[in-house]
Amino acid sequence: MPEPAVYEVAPASLSTGEFAAAWFDDEERLWDDHRLHKPQPILAEWQAPALVLHRPERGATEVLFNPNADAVSGGVRESLAQFPEIEFLPVEIVDHGVFFLLHVVACCAPPNGCVMRTAPAPSRNILEVNAFPAGFIPQHAYFRMSQPPNSAAGRAGYCTRHIFANAEGARALNAACGSYLSAHRIGHAEQRDGQRHLLTAAMRAEQCA
Repeated sequence: MPEPAVYEVAPASLSTGEFAAAWFDDEERLWDDHRLHKPQPILAEWQAPALVLHRPERGATEVLFNPNADAVSGGVRESLAQFPEIEFLPVEIVDHGVFFLLHVVACCAPPNGCVMRTAPAPSRNILEVNAFPAGFIPQHAYFRMSQPPNSAAGRAGYCTRHIFANAEGARALNAACGSYLSAHRIGHAEQRDGQRHLLTAAMRAEQCA
């Protein structure tokens, strides 16, 4: 039976506070593609953009960071190719060859009992997910959540930019690119005394000790 644990994928940082992965972008440092923030597959229509490293003197890393998408090397792509939830979209990194954007196409609605921080009206977009309800079992190795239908992003068909993973997906991602991109277990929300309580992974381990 799948483990009822949820992980959030996030870039790893150095002791200096800088991202461990090299930063890629366009020349104006404004690169984005709105299609990446929707769950529909786009590989068939995708045309690889030519992008550059923010600090080319530092060279490329196996994972590249951008606020709007992460890109991985061909080797990392092979390690994660078993997961149909990820669409690998090629990008040309000038002087460093082809990398692949991680476009997660699996998406689900926020489950009842999910603890989230949302923007005030009229936006109502999900800004942060703090916890999933206790007992929630992800149906996909990697997934995102659809924005609420009454939110600005939801009406436009967008999903969250956060990528979540189940235990299997987290293990594979940490093994493939844990030095640059890692999956950390997030808390569960439990209902006690008529109120919802946030239970982090550390608190759960302490209770079971």
